[in-house]
Amino acid sequence: MRSGGRVNRSPVKYPGSKRLILDKVLRRLGSGKHLVDVFAGSCVVGLNADFDTVHFNDLNQDLIAFYKLLKNDSDTFITELESFFISDNNHADTYYKSVSYTHLTLPTSDLV
Repeated sequence: MRSGGRVNRSPVKYPGSKRLILDKVLRRLGSGKHLVDVFAGSCVVGLNADFDTVHFNDLNQDLIAFYKLLKNDSDTFITELESFFISDNNHADTYYKSVSYTHLTLPTSDLV
């Protein structure tokens, strides 16, 4: 939801994001009880819409799994990210190394 006219930013950059046309989209949507964001993508519409409940939907299952992880286990996600923000990693050679995320388990429960 918008607070004080500020836009809630998406946690991801996503092709086709509605961020640039967000004001027009939100004016057309108005407000209400339930919003189904059928092409969620970056989720910027649902994150800023004036609805009591927002359901996010997208064909990109990896994206939905990421949002489920943020919703259901954000503490683990933040802890994983914090391990990358150390002074030893603040060098170009470390920055450009490939990082494997295969050890992470994404949740399978529904995102609501």
